[in-house]
Amino acid sequence: MNLARYLLAATIVRTVDGGAAVGLVALAAASNAGAVVGGLLVAALSAPHVLGFLTAPLLDRAADGRKILAIAFTAYAVALGFAAVSLGHVPLAASIAMIVLAGTCGPMLTGGLSSQLAGIAADQRRAEGLDSLTYGVGSTLGPAMVTGLVVLLGPRFALLVCAAAAVVAAVLTLFLPRQFRVGQRDTAIRISTGLALLWRSAPLRRVATATTLMAVGLGALPVVAVLLATQLNHGVTGGGIMVAVFGAGSLASSLAVTVHPHKTEAEKLVIRYVTAMGIALIVAALAPSYLIALIAVCVAGVMNGPFVAATLAARSDYAPENARAQVFITFAGMKIAAAAAGAALAGVLSPFGGHTTMTLAAAIVLAGALVSVADRWINARRKAAWSSGRSPHF
Repeated sequence: MNLARYLLAATIVRTVDGGAAVGLVALAAASNAGAVVGGLLVAALSAPHVLGFLTAPLLDRAADGRKILAIAFTAYAVALGFAAVSLGHVPLAASIAMIVLAGTCGPMLTGGLSSQLAGIAADQRRAEGLDSLTYGVGSTLGPAMVTGLVVLLGPRFALLVCAAAAVVAAVLTLFLPRQFRVGQRDTAIRISTGLALLWRSAPLRRVATATTLMAVGLGALPVVAVLLATQLNHGVTGGGIMVAVFGAGSLASSLAVTVHPHKTEAEKLVIRYVTAMGIALIVAALAPSYLIALIAVCVAGVMNGPFVAATLAARSDYAPENARAQVFITFAGMKIAAAAAGAALAGVLSPFGGHTTMTLAAAIVLAGALVSVADRWINARRKAAWSSGRSPHF
């Protein structure tokens, strides 16, 4: 029952998070504010995710993390609802400020909530697979749901529905098991220490590196897919189909992970799936036909589902108990920032065509795996040198 309640709250709040950007763009257009304002609103919602590590200690130090999450979800709802009703009726700066507030709460909807999963389910790996499924559902269902509401009832109503749904998730969160750890408030790691932990902990460093570079490559995918499909004579529609197929493959494999949870060490799984995604994208980049490119992108999507589950497992396995929220939320912020950078990079490189930009995206993904493997090899050599009494020279 507790896991079901968690999954319902996670699915709702991540669907809201996935669809809010679509609603904001539609609202800007309906208010005659223009595409520039729509872009500003989306940036105001996504950019603050990078600063999630500043709010993460609130969860690590809280006697009852459920209340922190519920407050964050409610604040997100109020800010989004205010923007929905105020845009076009109050100074633009006021609406943007409220969206920034919603974006500041955003990391709690992703990494913050995931950091509380430990202890809710007996089978932790299956629970992590189900949690990864909520991310996939949210990123797929959210935009589709909001688009449908915009068409039927308008963007203001669509955003108000999102706000109401976030409140429902907040209430559900309060009914999750309390996870208070004795001495937690006194031993929680400081922000600076928590950030340094991602570098000093070899497994966390390698997973963070692979995840961040992978996010740059996949963040470019929506732009690159359109470029590649156009170059292969299938236009914008063909690019949209590629992105949809990637998402469908990711959802299907996320579901498979919940049925057959992984047993291998999380770090090794992350590197394997990043490598597989990079190879699949290379095939797509070099594909002589649209069909081959479409199949390759689908394979990359299939690799993405268990990859997300593996990253959640890595954060859970390698994060110290007194910095769990900082690790989860910092990872989430880095991934979102990297994806935004990838999309921007793809836009800058778009004149070079789909094959070239897809090759670059694939190379960045593969670089994440290669750097992590090299780090692991160097670390192993250094340990071997120290154990044998020799001083390492690399």
